[in-house]
Amino acid sequence: YYQRYAPGSTLADALAEFRPDVFIIDRHLNSFITDENDDSPYSQFLRLPRAELESFLTQHAALLTEFDSGYYGEVRVYRILWK
Repeated sequence: YYQRYAPGSTLADALAEFRPDVFIIDRHLNSFITDENDDSPYSQFLRLPRAELESFLTQHAALLTEFDSGYYGEVRVYRILWK
């Protein structure tokens, strides 16, 4: 949704604006992390670009834990390391 507010912005721009300390990916969120474009209104605005997210996490985050939560599937918890 941030791109609607700031056209041309990237995922890194949105994260820098809100500066979360923790980023959690579960099975549900993971279904929206994709580099494939989908023209449906629902997924068009909820998609997180996989390549951008993985690059951001590699450069600016540490994986704190990952586990199978059962209902929510595999969960990964990252600490964002802001400079």
